Amino acid sequence: MRPDSLRQLFDAGGESRFTDLSWQAEGILLDLSKQRIQPKSLDLLLELARQRQLPKAIERLFNGGIVNPSELRPALHTALRQSQGPYPKVDGQDTGQLIADNLANMQR
Repeated sequence: MRPDSLRQLFDAGGESRFTDLSWQAEGILLDLSKQRIQPKSLDLLLELARQRQLPKAIERLFNGGIVNPSELRPALHTALRQSQGPYPKVDGQDTGQLIADNLANMQR
């Protein structure tokens, strides 16, 4: 990445910099236009994520799959932070009660 200033990046990209490097969904705006990143760099990062199968890893994380093979157990961090179900099934079992128990322990 070249050491360009943000002003130089906006001058070079014109009005399309904001359009090319920002997205909105569910009332949340992700604006990378004010970061020192080039659209080509972002494209390369996204391609690397696809090559490394990041979407599948994220799906496993949210569905109670094993994402860290060295632990040989699912990471249920996201399920613990859910305000309500449905909760992921692990080995065919609903994790809802396990999560409720853990949340109760955290309250103590």
